[in-house]
Amino acid sequence: MNGAAKQGQPLDSTVQIRDATKTFGCGSVVTFQGLNLAVRRNEVLCLVGPSGCGKTTLLRCINGLIPLTSGSIIFRGQEVRRPNPAMAMVFQQFGLFPWKTVWQNIAYPLRLRRMAGGEIRERVDRYLKMVGLESFAQAFPYQLSGGMQQRVGLARALATTPDLMLMDEPFGSVDAQTREVLQAELLKITEKQRQTMIFITHSIDEAIALGDRIGVMSARPSKLVELIEVRIPKPRDLTTIRALARYNELRQHIWDLLMSQRQPRGREVS
Repeated sequence: MNGAAKQGQPLDSTVQIRDATKTFGCGSVVTFQGLNLAVRRNEVLCLVGPSGCGKTTLLRCINGLIPLTSGSIIFRGQEVRRPNPAMAMVFQQFGLFPWKTVWQNIAYPLRLRRMAGGEIRERVDRYLKMVGLESFAQAFPYQLSGGMQQRVGLARALATTPDLMLMDEPFGSVDAQTREVLQAELLKITEKQRQTMIFITHSIDEAIALGDRIGVMSARPSKLVELIEVRIPKPRDLTTIRALARYNELRQHIWDLLMSQRQPRGREVS
């Protein structure tokens, strides 16, 4: 029996996090400790937790941007030691090149991979259409609303056809109405194109709407308090699911878990 099976982690998981610990300041700040988690293939796993509990730090460790202090992260059977082009990350800040057009921003990571021009054109056009921005291909970021800029960032990540999408509160910087529009569009995209995704959010409603499972993290030093199966069928309509008893049960349960993890504010590591 291999290590994944011994730890109760599914053999078809895309990511396996094994006894992971991350500290800063020569060990004086423990962000998360002894964390174990498996992300299933083609699932959307949402992570919620108190501010400063290390959700963003965990995402950066998964992406290979920063190393763990101890433990390991296994991606597609290999330990993560450096950034992997099979992963794509979408941040809360849009991260677009202001001097490039929408089309050029989406094409940029494909050019870095030295793809043929025809394939780049096909992919960029396809994902522009998928996020509803084909008529803005030649616009510059400053000419777009915040929600439209975030759609460009999403299209840029999707165009690389990643095995894993890492979403770091991608809708956190837009207004409430735009956020709901983006949630609905992401639901449509993940219905059309099955995608393994880890999605960090502070919104319980967003986690329930988008997630197949929800991981609730504790205050620092963080651990996984509970891993919850959403069990709301897809495709989902945001208005319809909010009327479901299951939705409200989940919302109350997650709220109670988060309130139980509150602690006095101190130095935060996100």
